[in-house]
Amino acid sequence: MIKCTYNWTLGKNNKYFDELVIPIVEGQPEEIDLAPYVAKALEDYPDTSCVIIRRHGMYVVGPTWEKTKLMLESFDYLFHIAMQMKLYGLDPTQPPPESNWRMVGSDETSALPNLFDTCSCYREKIQKRLLLNDPDVATRFSQMEITIQKLTEQLSRLENNAGAGSTYVRWGRSICSGDNTELVYSGYAAGQLYLHASYTNRHGGPSNLLCMPGDPELTNISGNGTSLLYGAEYQENILKPDAHDEDVPCAVCRNKKTQNTLMIPGRKSCYSGWQKEYQSLVVSGHRAYSASSYLCMDRDPEYIPGGHVNNDGSLLYVTTTKCGSLPCPPYTDDKAINCVVCSK
Repeated sequence: MIKCTYNWTLGKNNKYFDELVIPIVEGQPEEIDLAPYVAKALEDYPDTSCVIIRRHGMYVVGPTWEKTKLMLESFDYLFHIAMQMKLYGLDPTQPPPESNWRMVGSDETSALPNLFDTCSCYREKIQKRLLLNDPDVATRFSQMEITIQKLTEQLSRLENNAGAGSTYVRWGRSICSGDNTELVYSGYAAGQLYLHASYTNRHGGPSNLLCMPGDPELTNISGNGTSLLYGAEYQENILKPDAHDEDVPCAVCRNKKTQNTLMIPGRKSCYSGWQKEYQSLVVSGHRAYSASSYLCMDRDPEYIPGGHVNNDGSLLYVTTTKCGSLPCPPYTDDKAINCVVCSK
């Protein structure tokens, strides 16, 4: 806001300036809200440069004397003199510091009431109140509505996803230890038999391993032995010195604050924006035996109590790289493969 002060004097030899202060009516500023009337005046007369408010009355300033007279004649609806000055941060009882004094006067102005010697001109690029018919305000309202709609949609999505979360299997462990995670259930890793003696030249059957819960709800339906599920065993001591022949536990975990989970082979850290659940090595079945899955086995695996007997069910080995179709570098031949489970 630019503040300017006029020293009002009258005299035949004084020339008037382009901006003149015209008294409209007298009254008390704190009594009536004039904002709608001022706004209407500014809309009808866009050349108005400022509105002056003092205890003596309200005044308008036009670009020329003739323009100001026309405005004065047309501003009949400005009969209410007050405006709530706090809306503009102004005190109607206190003039601003004096600055930019100017001499104003002419024969044409001699008939104007000389109500005071100093009047305060608040040259505002008028901070219009919220006018629904003002293009700038309408644009801002439209932008606010769009923003509110987007925020509402985002809140709705967050509320819908609040009870979702993401799940993953932690192979080799019976607990979940990641941030914001909870245990859905724990149990036993199981898959098909590593090798069928009657079908040594056939390697079909299911390849995936299941995490079987420790509290199953059983059926009374018997099968014919064509598809069987065996417990999984560690077949090496690479993960742990005494892991060979131990049975493999598993845990299904849920991260309450994420929506996606994935296993990244060849990495021990997550990419930016993802949270690490656990890190380990890739394991799978023997290449000469039945089909199997690649799993991310926990680096510090647990064992199922009493599961150290060599029953040879679904056998798991640490997986290593083989150069050729797999480019080396970046990989190295015959090296164990890191893996990490990440969520977001």
